[in-house]
Amino acid sequence: MEALSLNQEMMVLVLQFLDEENLKETLHKMEQESSIFFNLKYFETKVLGGCWDECENYLGGFTNIGDNAFSTKMFFEIRKQKYYEALDSNDKIRAVEILAKDLKIFSTYDQALYKQLTNLITLDNLRENIHLSQYQDVRSARFLLMIELKRLINLNNRLNNKLELPKLSESRLRRLINHGLNWQHMLCRNPQQSPHIATILTDHSCDQPNAANHRSRAVVPFLSAAVAPKANALPAWMVNGNPSSSSRPLVARKALALPGPSNLANILRHTRTPITHAPVRDHEIRRLMLPPTFAETEADIAMARSMENGRNSNDVSKPWKLKEIVHHTQCRSATMPESIGPGNKQVCLLYTKPGTALLALGSKGVMKMWNWRLTKSNPTGKEMTRAKHEQLTPKKGIFMTNDVPNNKDAIPCLDISNNDSYGLAACGGIVSLFKMVSSYKVLYQFMSPPPAATCIAFIPQDNNIAAIGREDSVIHIFSIRHGEVIAELKGHQKHITSIAFSLRQNIMVSASADAQLISWNMNAWSMNKSSSIQLRTGENAALSEAKVQFHSNQELLLACHETRLVIYDASRMQPIIHWLPQDDGLSACAISSATYSANFEQIYATFTDGNIGIFDAGCLILRRRIAPSAYLYQTPSTSQNVYPLVVAANPKVPNQFAIALSDGTIKIIDPVE
Repeated sequence: MEALSLNQEMMVLVLQFLDEENLKETLHKMEQESSIFFNLKYFETKVLGGCWDECENYLGGFTNIGDNAFSTKMFFEIRKQKYYEALDSNDKIRAVEILAKDLKIFSTYDQALYKQLTNLITLDNLRENIHLSQYQDVRSARFLLMIELKRLINLNNRLNNKLELPKLSESRLRRLINHGLNWQHMLCRNPQQSPHIATILTDHSCDQPNAANHRSRAVVPFLSAAVAPKANALPAWMVNGNPSSSSRPLVARKALALPGPSNLANILRHTRTPITHAPVRDHEIRRLMLPPTFAETEADIAMARSMENGRNSNDVSKPWKLKEIVHHTQCRSATMPESIGPGNKQVCLLYTKPGTALLALGSKGVMKMWNWRLTKSNPTGKEMTRAKHEQLTPKKGIFMTNDVPNNKDAIPCLDISNNDSYGLAACGGIVSLFKMVSSYKVLYQFMSPPPAATCIAFIPQDNNIAAIGREDSVIHIFSIRHGEVIAELKGHQKHITSIAFSLRQNIMVSASADAQLISWNMNAWSMNKSSSIQLRTGENAALSEAKVQFHSNQELLLACHETRLVIYDASRMQPIIHWLPQDDGLSACAISSATYSANFEQIYATFTDGNIGIFDAGCLILRRRIAPSAYLYQTPSTSQNVYPLVVAANPKVPNQFAIALSDGTIKIIDPVE
């Protein structure tokens, strides 16, 4: 919240009062007119309800179309959705009206875009347009719109500093009035022990009873009958520096002690620090009232353009530009020294949280880690495709190389704690907690199979608790510190393949090999909702490694199945958008893995034919394709059986990712300069 003037602070108190009195219409109108607080929850309700005029009116209280590029795009997105809904309901007259009155202004920004919108009028179904082929129902479209609006709000300096009000004690305005009445009564010449306060519209004085002048008014219940004052007693509001935190309303409390003039001298004598009001300087008032400078406005526009182009001044990598990347000169790649060995059916691949190291654990039980040295040419340690890679291999004899039962392929499990200090791993055998610092020393082992662990994830808010999915379809919430199972979650039918967390919604989502997804409440560890990745009629429902990952907003959930990519509304566990390999002309091969990029604007997906797809995370439209010839450097005859098993995104470099190939090699790929 930005610093407020005294006038604005008074308005904040009124906003709190209106909210407590449940005067919602007046409250939101005052928010709009005062421009002090942008009520995101209220705005979201109007967007999801399709109340477009109310959305614009409310937004218009804080920013105008031409204020900056973020504001321009917000108004455009709202009006565009209104236009799409008119087209979808086949109300062409309404659509033409929106096009002429609401969208025409944006033709000055992008004439070609306006022309494209105009051409939609000629279609019988707006989904005939290739860019709108994924447009689903109105509810889903509005949900996606709100996600985009939230992103723009957080970037817009006309709004992002008005999303929270100052923290106030309960009924702050009532308390201040109560304090004022106490102070006035202390100054009365002949104070009554039980003053009758009939109004707050004039100053209180026991010499001139208010009741006589305002007999027709109801008594305002800020003060009830006063108790007899104690000698030399301070008023309660001066004794307690902060008002009572009791949740009871003020009218239900006993009256404050109201001492007369004889005690006023004692009060002043015992008050060591005089009460003063800091003067408000004239130049401070001018600073609050002056409009932003031209330089600030230009900075806003420059920032918006930067974000729209997917760039960030802190990003190390360059954005992906080419639509088809087929030659090794069109991207940069680096192969890690040594490999985890061929024949791994599954691989866990993880970057450390700073993005300066990479871990891989294969189903054969071999785990390796690579670090990137800090050099003059690589000061951040993130220029991995050009840096010198230092391999750190765990010492011989620890669990990563030995604990694979019967020498068979097992399901590898691996996760790193939030502070990057510890790791959890298993490969068909016992689960081990190990140190991440050089020694890889095993600190603790637990959960001897059977059943074996098939998925491991640290609970985000506590490095001492882990969720461990098993091959018997049960999930154990395990306290590492106390060595005990906190909860046992049952609901899946097949072994657990993936676990993801949303702290904002307080839920954990798990996936199993039969494409079932379950949402769990993290307070009670009880099941919320269950859903399944829907397959087309006739599709093979064989067991597959379904994976889930939350978007940074913790509201959207990406699910990856070998047959499709799906984005879910996690609160309802309902699909919003899906993508199938044949939708974009790719061969009908299986999807082997998918993950969000660091900035959550892209999704990287790998395929069993060796292709890598880069998708728009907001609409699941394929934007880039990287052919195997761009990173394998082999002829088709020698590389036809080599493909990425898994992809991992660098958490700090939005356009860089790593892949583990079926021949055991690990590669890192990012765009060329």
